Amino acid sequence: MLKIQTDSRSYAKLAKFFLNRMFLVMFLPPSRPDVCVFLRIGGDLANIMEDFEKELLNLQVAS
Repeated sequence: MLKIQTDSRSYAKLAKFFLNRMFLVMFLPPSRPDVCVFLRIGGDLANIMEDFEKELLNLQVAS
């Protein structure tokens, strides 16, 4: 399980990123700024995580 802390503005972007890569994303209640991500079996995890790190950098630059 991967837990990501983010602000509410980034929720949609992160959800789209993971759903596009066949991840299952579960959001905790809005009162807690957490996103729980359960990785599905399959795919190249190293490449996926590299893409994810780039996406996080893009989000940080945009905000």
